[in-house]
Order: sequence, then C-alpha cells, then structure tokens
Amino acid sequence: MPKPRCPRRIRLLLLLTLAARAASPAQATEPPSLDDLMAGLAAAPERRAVFRETKRLGALSTELQSSGHLRVRRGYLEKATDWPTPERLEMDGDRLIITAGNEPPRVVDVGVAPELRTLIDAVRGPLVGDTAALRRGFTATTAGTLAGWTLHLVPRDPAGARLLRSVTMQGHADQVGQLTILQANGDEDVMLITPQ
Repeated sequence: MPKPRCPRRIRLLLLLTLAARAASPAQATEPPSLDDLMAGLAAAPERRAVFRETKRLGALSTELQSSGHLRVRRGYLEKATDWPTPERLEMDGDRLIITAGNEPPRVVDVGVAPELRTLIDAVRGPLVGDTAALRRGFTATTAGTLAGWTLHLVPRDPAGARLLRSVTMQGHADQVGQLTILQANGDEDVMLITPQ
C-alpha cells in the first residue's frame, strides 16, 4: 500500500514551525538590554524587602553578618539594619543620612564626595531602575535572560574607582535577589534580598 503523501503546503508549515522552535532557545538566551532590565525594576513606585548581609573584610578573619530591611523608590533608598546593631542609612537625593543606634543622625552631602556618589548610584540605581544614573557612572554589562539575569557595573569615574571595583546584581524578572559589592581594597559585601 503506498504511503499517503503530505501536501506541499503542509510540509512547508511543518518546516516553518520546526524552524521557529529551533530559533526560540537561541533568542531566549540573549542577554537582556540594560533598558529592558531597568524598565522592569522601575515599574514599581516603591519596593520593600528584607536583607541578610555578609561582609568579608581583609582585616578580619571572620565574616560579619547582619540583617534588616530595605525600602526603595525613585531617588530614595533606606537600609535599616535590625541585627546585630541597629543602624539606618537613608540615601535621599544628594543626602546620606546615617543614624547609629540612639545617636543623632549625621548628614553627608554626596554632591561633594564623588566616590560616595558612585557607591550610592551603584546600589540605588539598579534597585529603582535608574538607567540614566547607571549610564552616567558605570560600564554596565548584562547576562542571562529576563527570567534570570545578572547586571555587572564597573565605575567610569577614577574617583569612584578608588572606593569601588564593581557591583554585581542577580535577579529574576523585576526582582533583585543578590547584590555583591567588591571594594577597591578587596573587601566584599554580599546582600541576599527577599521582597516583602
């Protein structure tokens, strides 16, 4: 009995379907653009999260652990450490406000400290999706996909590079899951972030 023949139009449709499926994995592995990544992070007007932080300092043989919560919105970042010692850092526009325990707050004008501005922009910029700050201050590279991405920032400004070697963020979709800060002296700060 002869085999039924597949009409030419159906064969063409099958070939196009197979070609589209074969192309999909390659497209899915393309890294997201900085604009696409930041658009997702900028979508929420405010974010709240808890963090667990590990600091590895060259001068110490043991790691320093801390935990607390974060609150971020455009132009603002609050990092409140609850354990082991209460401390609050507020980065509001060009002001850094530091409150340690029951001491009165100290205010630092970031506008006169370019190296500090680099550090603040490296942390606050990605968390709020501030593409302009990242393009202005860093060489940014992305890897992965929007479903599981990595953002790597290296300071452009020599003053900032004296304090900061790089910042690497990992996340998925519009959430940051890990932030790693590598200082110029080799000290490392790793923060695990869980959205609330």
